[in-house]
Amino acid sequence: MGDANVKYGVLGTVAKAGTGVLLRVRRRAAAVVLLALTLPVGYKALTGTHGYFAYQKEIRDSQNLDAAIEETKRNNAKLEDSIKGLKTDPAVIQGEARSLLRYVRPGDTVIALPQPPTRTETASAPPLKKR
Repeated sequence: MGDANVKYGVLGTVAKAGTGVLLRVRRRAAAVVLLALTLPVGYKALTGTHGYFAYQKEIRDSQNLDAAIEETKRNNAKLEDSIKGLKTDPAVIQGEARSLLRYVRPGDTVIALPQPPTRTETASAPPLKKR
């Protein structure tokens, strides 16, 4: 039949006795080299400038910006409604004129209250005398 020192390897080739240990060492060395080359590439793929974590941060930033844009659009719509009211609604125009310009209607009674002193008036006042 066959010789005791003959082994059949990959694809039916004949391998000499004792080469199995050498093949295992080569396979382990190849696995170590492959792992040594793969780990830095994987690390760079995760933490690099354009890696996975940077990509996730960009997604979060994009979502935050989208939310800010929607909020700004809502604020703009409110302001546009306010502008439209100020241009066309007589009640709003009258209210603004009365509050900002201090307009009064004929027949209104105006009560003027004294204004509290400002900081410059109190700072320029002479110091109190001690008794």
